[in-house]
Amino acid sequence: MSASSYIARRYLTSRNKRSAVGIITTMAVVGVAVGVFAMVVVMGVFAGLREINDASMNGVYPHIEISPTTGKTITVDESMTSAIEDVEGVEYISRTLTEKAFVKYRTGELICRIKGIDTAYFDVIDMDSLIVGNVDMADDGYNIPQALVGVKAAYLLQMNIPDMSNTLTAFIPQGKTTTRALSSFYREISFFPTAYFTGHGGEENIIYVPLRAMQELMGRTPHQISSIEIKVKENADEEVVSATLRSVLGDEYTVRTISQLKSYMYKIINTENAVLYAVFALILIIAMAGVVASVVMLILDKKDNIYVLRAMGMSIKDIRRIFIYEGLMSLWAGAAIGMVCGVILVLAQEHFSFITISGTTSIPYPAMLTVWNIVITIVSIATLGYLSTIIATGGMKKIFYEKRDEKE
Repeated sequence: MSASSYIARRYLTSRNKRSAVGIITTMAVVGVAVGVFAMVVVMGVFAGLREINDASMNGVYPHIEISPTTGKTITVDESMTSAIEDVEGVEYISRTLTEKAFVKYRTGELICRIKGIDTAYFDVIDMDSLIVGNVDMADDGYNIPQALVGVKAAYLLQMNIPDMSNTLTAFIPQGKTTTRALSSFYREISFFPTAYFTGHGGEENIIYVPLRAMQELMGRTPHQISSIEIKVKENADEEVVSATLRSVLGDEYTVRTISQLKSYMYKIINTENAVLYAVFALILIIAMAGVVASVVMLILDKKDNIYVLRAMGMSIKDIRRIFIYEGLMSLWAGAAIGMVCGVILVLAQEHFSFITISGTTSIPYPAMLTVWNIVITIVSIATLGYLSTIIATGGMKKIFYEKRDEKE
């Protein structure tokens, strides 16, 4: 242990807590502890919210989507399906056909998206936890097909689900007609709404129907679809798989991962994270002002000691280190207290969920402790703390050191 660090430790541990310097230092430690505690907790809550958002997106979006570069539909044959399935990392594939339609249920009317899906869709998109009721996406062409309705669409149409006595009818305009009859301007098909699902807000105004029925509604052939949705294997890299698919399929198809499909949402999340960090960095800077004040007051209080140390041959640089070390010790004492308390609270909420939203007993407040958040907090404290102690000691050496030299 160097002489500077030893003296700094003695200043910190043997100080009279009732003195002005002791009170200011204690307040500085408490201020840093509160700032670090708030930063750890709020960043843990934000990480929990992000985890919920990612889980919600994974419940309604595929890992990879293949769509036409131009136009609305692509024609998929057996050779194309086999080529996609042979790509390493691909686990399941599903064919879908999506279009906006006018839908009617009893007296309710709505314009929303209708998405035709095949029976493999629920292997690609894990929606089991989001679905309320039972739905069968197999279409035999004889019975009235079933529909899975988003909760927002169900609410706007005032649906009773399941309902096997009233049908949901979808209408889509036809492109060409040879007669003037009103019915020739649109196609229609009816469904039984047997289940609904909750999930990401942007996907709750949608209705899922069997692919064959959707192709019939739009006048498409069995091989015409709007996209192929893919689930990759657990240990596979989505970016690598999508790059391989691009090279296999060529420029006629657009291959996008989930982060590219919802890039705007990830940009919003990252922006919110940056703003949140900036706000709490500012709070830490304000807390550091207490550390600066305590170091300055300590320098004022130890003027005679500084003169003695100078007389004993200690350099100005080593004397300055005493106060830098003392400030850093105070800072890390407060930071350690705040971080330990914050980590305990976040872990307790993550595992026991004792704090609920709006006083409910069913929705726990999201929280998740991540290594990245801890690293960011530690780096921020170290950087801001060192700068604050440098600022506190940098302007004092001429005032207290050089004037003593003049008296000599």
